[in-house]
Amino acid sequence: MGAVGGHQEPARHALLHHVKAVAAPGLGELAHQHVDVAVAAFAQVRHRIPMLSHDNAFAREDVIAFDRRIRERLETERERYFKVALDLHAIGGLDGFYKRVNPAWTEVLGWTEQELLATRWLNFVHPDDQPASRAKAAEMASGQLIHNFENRFRHKRGGYRWLQWKAVPFVEEDLVYACARDITELKEMQSRL
Repeated sequence: MGAVGGHQEPARHALLHHVKAVAAPGLGELAHQHVDVAVAAFAQVRHRIPMLSHDNAFAREDVIAFDRRIRERLETERERYFKVALDLHAIGGLDGFYKRVNPAWTEVLGWTEQELLATRWLNFVHPDDQPASRAKAAEMASGQLIHNFENRFRHKRGGYRWLQWKAVPFVEEDLVYACARDITELKEMQSRL
């Protein structure tokens, strides 16, 4: 890899170590996964950040400024990905409410983001699928990952769409990260066979 501010690979490792040390949980790992993003962001601000001292340490305020740039860059990436995803992506709370949904929810189910966030997710589930959906919610509350779970969600114009779910709970944060795929057409084809 090329030089960063006159320093070779040791500076890059020191930089990532410092980013990880001051970052929110998980951001350091993201910085490792996106090392090119971190190095590019550093290259943009390096004229304002003193180079590594004799003990490979940055001043605290310099690391905080750099950390803010990295966070902004990663947030921008996450936002772009969230908005272009074809599948339904959501961050939900273990309280039964969505905290965030991507635009695919409106495209597939017709509900606005505000309507989805203001209504318990179970209220959208077909009555026949509610017992199994409650059981899966209890599993998630105990920390179990959900994979290939299917239920029907009500469309705003009436009728239901079949969704296939994958969800990963983070119980200590009271959050669930979920992705659902509309499998209605597949279910309709299967029923015709």
